[in-house]
Amino acid sequence: MKLFRLFRMVQSSSGLFLSGSLAANFGRPSGSAKHPFISIRKGQAMIINLFHALSGIVTQRAIRFSIGLMALLVQAGSAQAGIVNATFLSTADNRQLSNDYVDNVALGNTFKVVIAMDNGGNSLINQTWTSNNVLSLTFEFNNGAHKTVFAAVFGRSTGDFVTDGSGTLISVPSEWRNTSAASAVISTNSSQTPNAWFLSEGNDKYFTNLYTKSVGIPDPSAITLASNWTLTASGAGGEVPEPTSMAIFGLGALGMAYRARRKSKA
Repeated sequence: MKLFRLFRMVQSSSGLFLSGSLAANFGRPSGSAKHPFISIRKGQAMIINLFHALSGIVTQRAIRFSIGLMALLVQAGSAQAGIVNATFLSTADNRQLSNDYVDNVALGNTFKVVIAMDNGGNSLINQTWTSNNVLSLTFEFNNGAHKTVFAAVFGRSTGDFVTDGSGTLISVPSEWRNTSAASAVISTNSSQTPNAWFLSEGNDKYFTNLYTKSVGIPDPSAITLASNWTLTASGAGGEVPEPTSMAIFGLGALGMAYRARRKSKA
């Protein structure tokens, strides 16, 4: 009974901690938690290693109570929704023939756009993401040899990302663009200055050095077709709590192990 009361104390203190850390994450737009998720495999490995370390001093009853605490934390952490990424893939093919390609990019190299979005939902079904829900836009070419991440700043934003009852994209923006994007660059590995991007028919899609260098795609209108985009929810299902929650579990298990060891010596 004493061990059970100890478990209840750990559970209660964990709940107070969670209300301060995880609840703060719930108050943010979903997917914007400060701590990254741990994969299931890594989380399981941490738990197994901890139990191996404690196996010589922890009673079976204590282990069962620890597992109960872990389940509580898993339930709290898995409630967080993830950021949705909209991804477009193609190959580099400049349409504006007077322009050179941007640095480290040539004809036929990979062309990738990833838009991170969060509309506050926790599903891909019957959802709409507007330009106001965008967190960042990433333009990546030649398998990352040239990569720039832009903040969500728009000069024009016509159309939205929309899914149907099966979670399938049925609509994508017809024209999102920023023609003065130099000040919106979050990061880049280019030696040039990114200054504009276009998600619309016509034009190349990404420009540097005052529009003198660019990257396009074979069919400029392909980027406005829903069938050419894919959606993934980066925090959807199958996660365990972030590192702070795992730390709470570890401390609880260690506390019970210490108590059991003191009783055995007595």
